[in-house]
Amino acid sequence: MRNIIISNKNRLPEVHFTRVGCRGVIVKDDKILLSGMVMPDIPGEVFYLIPGGGQDEGETLEQCCEREVREETGLKVRPKEHFLTLTEFYEDNCFVNHYFTCEIEGEAATSLTETEIAYQLKAEWMPLDEAILRFGRYEEYMTVDEGWSSAYLREYTALVEFIRFCNETEGLPEYHELHHRNGTPTGRILQKHRKDAPGDYFLHSIIVLKTADSPRPGEGEGCYIMQQRSLKARYYAGKWDVTGGGVKAYETYEEAACREAKEELGLEIDPSSLKEFHKYYADWADGSGLILKVFACRAQVPEEGFCFNPMEVNDVKVVPFHVFKEYVLDHNDEAFGRALDRIEAEV
Repeated sequence: MRNIIISNKNRLPEVHFTRVGCRGVIVKDDKILLSGMVMPDIPGEVFYLIPGGGQDEGETLEQCCEREVREETGLKVRPKEHFLTLTEFYEDNCFVNHYFTCEIEGEAATSLTETEIAYQLKAEWMPLDEAILRFGRYEEYMTVDEGWSSAYLREYTALVEFIRFCNETEGLPEYHELHHRNGTPTGRILQKHRKDAPGDYFLHSIIVLKTADSPRPGEGEGCYIMQQRSLKARYYAGKWDVTGGGVKAYETYEEAACREAKEELGLEIDPSSLKEFHKYYADWADGSGLILKVFACRAQVPEEGFCFNPMEVNDVKVVPFHVFKEYVLDHNDEAFGRALDRIEAEV
């Protein structure tokens, strides 16, 4: 569980009011359930929030989350993971919001306040990436309503953390950002293995690992860590290859490369030690594809051997550069080979 503090520009030196509340993140079929309210002073606009509200006396955080979601949406939920506590300072107020992932268990009657009825509060399913885009425009709403802008900043932060939490937690969906071929984000995210559309490109990071005890460049042939892909892998099953994988949502190429080295080989790599050597594209027949970057660094071979992930890796070995290059170029092009030559000469 992460703790984040947001200090709005209008924060005052002293806090005179503190409110503790809970909010429930409910995602189904790539859509998130939001509470929408019609704002009478802003024609045509609907103000959205993640369902939730203030904690009553004697309630646990989980009880507060369950009650608030039920009252606003008419759904019975079970709060599961408390993934974020977000403390927001606004003028002389302090709002402490606890965010939970929730599982739907059934239906119930809503119980709206007079204010919520006046604002025509209604639960609405919205595509998750659309919600992130909407909340991410919080600065645009500063001229419309400062409180609205502040709330959207809070909800945007919460959804980004929700995506990160999912990507870091086994058993939860893994999300990736979609990009145009020129590398600019589309603003959309997609669960891993969900069908993408023509023009959608995923980011992919590759890390070439030269052993720490290899000779200095120009003083002898280096040695490299090479892994055999799982015999059940979707692509290149059983091939000897470099380490790498998809860049998850809100993750940098460098962070992805180091995470893959950890997940696949059990190696701890410092992102600051990476140097980029190559960038290329994999264009698929359906009009989508990958944007790939190749990094390299030196890595220490564990004395006790590699702690590799048998679900992704069948075997690992350390080989001289000429052997490593021969295996890797079995399924990569000449440009990739030239990048490997540069790595051998410079790393």
